[in-house]
Amino acid sequence: AGDAVFTNIDIGTADSALSKGGTPPVGLAGNFGQEADTAVITNLRQRFYSTSAGEFHLTGMSLNLKFDGSECFTTITP
Repeated sequence: AGDAVFTNIDIGTADSALSKGGTPPVGLAGNFGQEADTAVITNLRQRFYSTSAGEFHLTGMSLNLKFDGSECFTTITP
């Protein structure tokens, strides 16, 4: 578990629509990504496909990327 603060975040955006990083956006059809103006992350964790917010505060958040279809973790602690 950890903490994260994102400013102007978009999660679940189609790869072709990502605009806050390098240009042009690169990705395979059907893929998605996330981007924010700023991010401060300590000990991060997440389990959602799409989220948008003007400012996004997540206490106890965790993020781990897996490419084999398995979940990154099995429990969520409030």
